[in-house]
Amino acid sequence: MSSTLAQYTEALTDKLSAVIHTFRKKESRPELESLFSRWEMQLKQMRSYAEEGENVSIALLGGTGAGKSTLINTLLGADLLPTHSFRTCTSAAVEISYSPTKQIAVQLEFITASSWEAEKQAFLEEIRESRAQGQNLLSQQDFIYKAWSLYRNEDGPPPLPFPLDDMLALLENPLPERLQTYLKQGVALFRYRSAEQLKHELTELLTAQGHLWPLLKRVLIRGPFEVLKGGLQLVDLPGLNDPNPAREAITRNYLKQAEFIWLTFNTTRGLTRDVMEILKDRGFMTQVIMDGTLSALAFVGTRADEFVPVLEKQQLQLPPETPLDQVLTARHGQIQKRVREQLSELTLWFSNRYRIQSQIGDVLNLIGQTLAQSPVLMVSALEHQRLSGWHSGEGLFTDLQQTGIAALQEYMQNIVSVQGHQARKKMIRSQCQQMNQEIKRLLQALHSRQSLAQLAPIDQVQLKLQINAASKNLDLGLLGLKEALEKRQGEAQETVMRAFAEVLSQCRAELPEWISAWGSYPWQTLQRAVKGGGRYTSPSSGTALNLPAEIADSLLGGVAPFWNAFLSEELESEPHRLQTALGEQLLAFSTALKGHPEFKKQLEEVQTSTLAILTEQAGQTQYRLQEELKAQRRKFAELIQAQTEKSVAMACEQAAHLSGAGIKMMILNTLQSQLESDWPTLETAAQSQLQEQLAALSHHLLQYLEIMAAVLKDNARLVAELLPESAQS
Repeated sequence: MSSTLAQYTEALTDKLSAVIHTFRKKESRPELESLFSRWEMQLKQMRSYAEEGENVSIALLGGTGAGKSTLINTLLGADLLPTHSFRTCTSAAVEISYSPTKQIAVQLEFITASSWEAEKQAFLEEIRESRAQGQNLLSQQDFIYKAWSLYRNEDGPPPLPFPLDDMLALLENPLPERLQTYLKQGVALFRYRSAEQLKHELTELLTAQGHLWPLLKRVLIRGPFEVLKGGLQLVDLPGLNDPNPAREAITRNYLKQAEFIWLTFNTTRGLTRDVMEILKDRGFMTQVIMDGTLSALAFVGTRADEFVPVLEKQQLQLPPETPLDQVLTARHGQIQKRVREQLSELTLWFSNRYRIQSQIGDVLNLIGQTLAQSPVLMVSALEHQRLSGWHSGEGLFTDLQQTGIAALQEYMQNIVSVQGHQARKKMIRSQCQQMNQEIKRLLQALHSRQSLAQLAPIDQVQLKLQINAASKNLDLGLLGLKEALEKRQGEAQETVMRAFAEVLSQCRAELPEWISAWGSYPWQTLQRAVKGGGRYTSPSSGTALNLPAEIADSLLGGVAPFWNAFLSEELESEPHRLQTALGEQLLAFSTALKGHPEFKKQLEEVQTSTLAILTEQAGQTQYRLQEELKAQRRKFAELIQAQTEKSVAMACEQAAHLSGAGIKMMILNTLQSQLESDWPTLETAAQSQLQEQLAALSHHLLQYLEIMAAVLKDNARLVAELLPESAQS
């Protein structure tokens, strides 16, 4: 957590806690205790809110040559990450965030020795099989570079094709002692005085010029990067389907937690196969659409200066005298159109992938909506660096605005303004101001009590009876609101549960089709996946097979439309709907007492300030509810994935020891038989998990209603507090 945000919140809440403590000592009346308790609960929630989420993450993914490192350096205003090598590391996630110190701190996190050994053994098995079949897999593959970097005695890339016997002999050796030390430690910490000094070291760490990169899984960088000061962090992610489970888990975890995801691509190529493969990952797309945050995804085209103006004008059919700015606008429009076309084609691709036929229209509509609303931005990081004086030479652009970096930085600052430290400070400050207003009003009520003591005793008693009647009607009205909310939520949950039951039934019916699709893999790949509990990624080809994910993604994809409808129609609209209803209850209470002129001023103050509190609290609840929705969606996805992994693991355990002729068919038959047998258990567990998540979201709304009902009741009690004690006895 940001120390500044922590100190800020602590200072505000400590002052209010002291005021509440003083009130308790002076006014130890039972009718005020619920008010004091609510205030203390709100202070506790503020402190908890300040501790949630240190930064807002922007995860960057992209293919080779997309220019992610150059883009990140430009956004940071520091030449930090290495931008060229004969082979850049594609394994470690690099996380960069702000620190107020002058030095730059770097933390390296390594995979375990057993994780490396498992990856190596998987590779050796493939080599032995290819050798037995007279094939040679040692031509172009990541693992060759990894092994060469770890064991080599000379600089430069490995010879390709690599001699088979030399590679096998190389891998028989233990890792150099220095590398084994890093694996045992797990973490290494360093500090650097400048970005230039760090870049030199990172070139050794993150590229094939060094020895460590095959063993890294994460690099954490903290430094005085002003653009990240508001609470942003940039995360440069490798691709999915890493053969090492430890590294792939890091990437997928970032994708689950990142609030924003930028897919980078070279503008001269459009969306390359690397980027499209990321988008075709059903787990990735299901996460995006189930989060309900359509703006979380963005496409960033790099190297926007790589074109010849004369040729570009001809292609765009523009007059020769067209200014460069107009050429850029037209060119960017053309690139955006091409990207949109690729995304439309992707939607069609998904139509052939989702096997639950009745859900295809809804799922595709959500995917299409997500992709259509995702911004497409174009930048030229190198031209921005040149115009900023990082390096000399001639270029195409003459103005920094033409590079698009300023627009991207503005986009980042908009994120900060909504979700960064300042946004969190604003929300905490607003809540404290609300509480201050309530405290002031309580003071006024207590001080005004003497003026009502002048009323005749009979008038005081009559007034008390009317206040009690108005308070009783308020309680009944609030109870009615709660019952109506519970009814609406119950009906909405039943709709989602019925839809999910249909999804489960259809998935069960189409299980043979899944099994048949798995049969398209070579028997060796299928056997390795079975031995790995349903997962295997080839170190040589990158081919990935993930049987649990196939099932989990289909279940989550099937429920996504109903989940989305539940969020947008039943949950996200509730805070403001309840705000309106609560305001009507407050108005009814005030109207019941307006016949007493001595209450006029106090009632107006109570009504105005309470309505302001309700409005502010509705906005805050809307924001917190969105965060809660994401958390519950992710938890639900993890529970579904865990359950499918358990079911698939049980099936794989039965198939892991099969051998002999026709092994592929034996494996497939065993998997189908075991999964069909275990399917009722999976259905029960999945339905229970969904019910639990929906109930948790509804509970969040009921808590909001209880808080707001308490605000109304407490503020209504302030009217009763105006009566002298003789009338209250």
